[in-house]
Amino acid sequence: IIDIITNYFKIYHCIFMTTIPGMLTEELKSEYEGPNWLCIPLKDTLATIETGKAFWKPHGNVHSIAAIVCHIIAWRQALIKVLNGIEKWELDQEASFDTTVFGKENDIAWSNIKAILEKTQHELLELISNTSSFEKTVPARNYNYHFFISGIVSHDTYHLGQIVILAKQYDAHRNNN
Repeated sequence: IIDIITNYFKIYHCIFMTTIPGMLTEELKSEYEGPNWLCIPLKDTLATIETGKAFWKPHGNVHSIAAIVCHIIAWRQALIKVLNGIEKWELDQEASFDTTVFGKENDIAWSNIKAILEKTQHELLELISNTSSFEKTVPARNYNYHFFISGIVSHDTYHLGQIVILAKQYDAHRNNN
Protein backbone atom coordinates (compact mmCIF):
# COMPACT_ATOMS: atom_id res chain seq x y z
CA ILE A 1 0.00 0.00 0.00
CA ILE A 2 2.95 2.33 0.65
CA ASP A 3 4.02 1.88 -3.00
CA ILE A 4 0.54 2.80 -4.21
CA ILE A 5 0.46 5.95 -2.08
CA THR A 6 4.00 6.89 -3.16
CA ASN A 7 3.11 6.43 -6.83
CA TYR A 8 -0.08 8.42 -6.32
CA PHE A 9 1.86 11.40 -5.00
CA LYS A 10 4.44 11.09 -7.77
CA ILE A 11 1.65 11.31 -10.33
CA TYR A 12 0.10 14.30 -8.61
CA HIS A 13 3.45 16.06 -8.41
CA CYS A 14 4.00 15.39 -12.09
CA ILE A 15 0.52 16.58 -13.02
CA PHE A 16 0.66 19.85 -11.13
CA MET A 17 4.26 20.64 -11.90
CA THR A 18 4.15 20.24 -15.67
CA THR A 19 2.54 21.57 -18.82
CA ILE A 20 -0.93 20.76 -20.11
CA PRO A 21 0.40 18.09 -22.52
CA GLY A 22 2.33 16.52 -19.63
CA MET A 23 -0.72 16.56 -17.40
CA LEU A 24 -2.99 15.05 -20.05
CA THR A 25 -0.53 12.34 -21.05
CA GLU A 26 -0.04 11.39 -17.38
CA GLU A 27 -3.82 11.15 -16.91
CA LEU A 28 -4.14 8.95 -19.98
CA LYS A 29 -1.15 6.79 -18.99
CA SER A 30 -2.28 6.25 -15.40
CA GLU A 31 -5.84 5.36 -16.42
CA TYR A 32 -4.60 2.87 -19.02
CA GLU A 33 -1.35 1.53 -17.55
CA GLY A 34 -1.50 2.61 -13.91
CA PRO A 35 -0.89 3.41 -11.23
CA ASN A 36 -4.19 5.16 -10.74
CA TRP A 37 -6.47 5.95 -7.85
CA LEU A 38 -8.68 2.96 -8.74
CA CYS A 39 -5.72 0.57 -8.52
CA ILE A 40 -7.09 -1.18 -11.62
CA PRO A 41 -5.62 0.03 -14.91
CA LEU A 42 -7.62 -0.70 -18.04
CA LYS A 43 -4.76 -2.58 -19.72
CA ASP A 44 -4.19 -4.92 -16.75
CA THR A 45 -7.91 -5.55 -16.38
CA LEU A 46 -8.32 -6.54 -20.03
CA ALA A 47 -5.26 -8.79 -19.86
CA THR A 48 -7.10 -10.98 -17.32
CA ILE A 49 -10.21 -11.40 -19.47
CA GLU A 50 -10.33 -14.43 -21.74
CA THR A 51 -12.41 -14.56 -24.92
CA GLY A 52 -15.45 -16.31 -23.43
CA LYS A 53 -15.76 -13.70 -20.70
CA ALA A 54 -15.15 -10.85 -23.17
CA PHE A 55 -18.08 -11.83 -25.39
CA TRP A 56 -20.52 -12.99 -22.69
CA LYS A 57 -23.73 -11.00 -22.27
CA PRO A 58 -25.64 -11.42 -19.01
CA HIS A 59 -29.14 -10.71 -20.34
CA GLY A 60 -31.28 -8.34 -22.34
CA ASN A 61 -29.76 -5.35 -24.05
CA VAL A 62 -26.51 -5.31 -22.07
CA HIS A 63 -23.29 -4.96 -24.03
CA SER A 64 -20.46 -7.47 -23.66
CA ILE A 65 -17.02 -6.46 -22.40
CA ALA A 66 -15.71 -6.77 -25.96
CA ALA A 67 -18.46 -4.44 -27.24
CA ILE A 68 -17.68 -1.89 -24.53
CA VAL A 69 -13.99 -1.93 -25.45
CA CYS A 70 -14.97 -1.41 -29.12
CA HIS A 71 -16.95 1.63 -27.99
CA ILE A 72 -13.93 2.94 -26.06
CA ILE A 73 -11.83 2.48 -29.20
CA ALA A 74 -14.39 4.35 -31.34
CA TRP A 75 -14.26 7.42 -29.09
CA ARG A 76 -10.46 7.30 -28.93
CA GLN A 77 -10.34 7.10 -32.74
CA ALA A 78 -12.64 10.13 -32.93
CA LEU A 79 -10.22 12.05 -30.72
CA ILE A 80 -7.30 10.89 -32.88
CA LYS A 81 -9.08 12.28 -35.95
CA VAL A 82 -9.60 15.63 -34.23
CA LEU A 83 -5.99 15.83 -33.05
CA ASN A 84 -4.88 15.02 -36.61
CA GLY A 85 -6.87 18.02 -37.86
CA ILE A 86 -9.75 16.14 -39.46
CA GLU A 87 -12.67 18.52 -39.18
CA LYS A 88 -15.53 16.30 -40.33
CA TRP A 89 -15.97 13.29 -38.09
CA GLU A 90 -19.00 11.45 -36.82
CA LEU A 91 -19.41 8.72 -34.30
CA ASP A 92 -22.33 6.32 -34.64
CA GLN A 93 -23.03 5.32 -31.05
CA GLU A 94 -24.76 2.05 -31.90
CA ALA A 95 -22.16 1.01 -34.48
CA SER A 96 -19.39 1.79 -31.99
CA PHE A 97 -20.30 -1.38 -30.06
CA ASP A 98 -19.93 -3.68 -33.10
CA THR A 99 -17.28 -6.33 -32.43
CA THR A 100 -17.53 -7.95 -35.87
CA VAL A 101 -15.45 -5.20 -37.51
CA PHE A 102 -12.48 -6.64 -35.58
CA GLY A 103 -12.99 -10.22 -36.78
CA LYS A 104 -15.70 -12.80 -37.37
CA GLU A 105 -14.31 -15.31 -34.87
CA ASN A 106 -14.35 -14.24 -31.23
CA ASP A 107 -10.76 -15.28 -30.49
CA ILE A 108 -9.43 -13.25 -33.40
CA ALA A 109 -11.73 -10.31 -32.69
CA TRP A 110 -10.74 -10.15 -28.99
CA SER A 111 -7.06 -10.21 -29.86
CA ASN A 112 -7.56 -7.49 -32.47
CA ILE A 113 -9.68 -5.36 -30.13
CA LYS A 114 -6.98 -5.35 -27.46
CA ALA A 115 -4.27 -4.64 -30.04
CA ILE A 116 -6.18 -1.71 -31.56
CA LEU A 117 -6.88 -0.29 -28.09
CA GLU A 118 -3.15 -0.43 -27.37
CA LYS A 119 -2.46 1.27 -30.71
CA THR A 120 -4.87 4.10 -29.87
CA GLN A 121 -3.07 4.57 -26.56
CA HIS A 122 0.28 5.08 -28.29
CA GLU A 123 -1.24 7.33 -30.96
CA LEU A 124 -3.00 9.52 -28.39
CA LEU A 125 0.10 9.91 -26.24
CA GLU A 126 2.11 10.95 -29.30
CA LEU A 127 -0.53 13.34 -30.61
CA ILE A 128 -1.14 14.96 -27.23
CA SER A 129 2.55 15.57 -26.69
CA ASN A 130 2.72 17.27 -30.11
CA THR A 131 -0.45 19.36 -29.78
CA SER A 132 0.22 23.06 -29.42
CA SER A 133 -3.22 24.46 -28.55
CA PHE A 134 -5.56 22.74 -26.15
CA GLU A 135 -7.97 25.68 -26.19
CA LYS A 136 -8.77 25.09 -29.86
CA THR A 137 -12.45 24.21 -30.36
CA VAL A 138 -13.28 20.70 -31.52
CA PRO A 139 -15.00 20.98 -34.92
CA ALA A 140 -18.82 20.90 -34.70
CA ARG A 141 -18.70 20.76 -30.90
CA ASN A 142 -18.99 23.29 -28.09
CA TYR A 143 -15.83 22.24 -26.28
CA ASN A 144 -12.07 22.43 -26.69
CA TYR A 145 -9.32 19.84 -27.12
CA HIS A 146 -8.47 19.85 -23.40
CA PHE A 147 -12.08 19.06 -22.49
CA PHE A 148 -12.28 16.29 -25.12
CA ILE A 149 -9.04 14.62 -23.98
CA SER A 150 -10.04 14.78 -20.30
CA GLY A 151 -13.46 13.46 -21.29
CA ILE A 152 -11.88 10.44 -22.96
CA VAL A 153 -10.02 9.60 -19.73
CA SER A 154 -13.28 9.89 -17.76
CA HIS A 155 -15.13 7.89 -20.43
CA ASP A 156 -12.53 5.10 -20.29
CA THR A 157 -12.74 5.03 -16.48
CA TYR A 158 -16.54 4.91 -16.51
CA HIS A 159 -16.50 1.95 -18.89
CA LEU A 160 -13.72 0.27 -16.91
CA GLY A 161 -16.18 0.12 -14.02
CA GLN A 162 -18.72 -1.59 -16.27
CA ILE A 163 -16.08 -4.03 -17.48
CA VAL A 164 -15.11 -5.00 -13.92
CA ILE A 165 -18.77 -5.51 -12.96
CA LEU A 166 -19.47 -7.63 -16.06
CA ALA A 167 -16.38 -9.74 -15.35
CA LYS A 168 -17.61 -10.36 -11.80
CA GLN A 169 -21.10 -11.20 -13.05
CA TYR A 170 -19.59 -13.66 -15.52
CA ASP A 171 -17.59 -15.35 -12.76
CA ALA A 172 -20.69 -15.58 -10.53
CA HIS A 173 -22.72 -16.97 -13.43
CA ARG A 174 -20.06 -19.60 -14.17
CA ASN A 175 -19.88 -20.61 -10.50
CA ASN A 176 -23.68 -21.02 -10.29
CA ASN A 177 -23.93 -23.21 -13.41
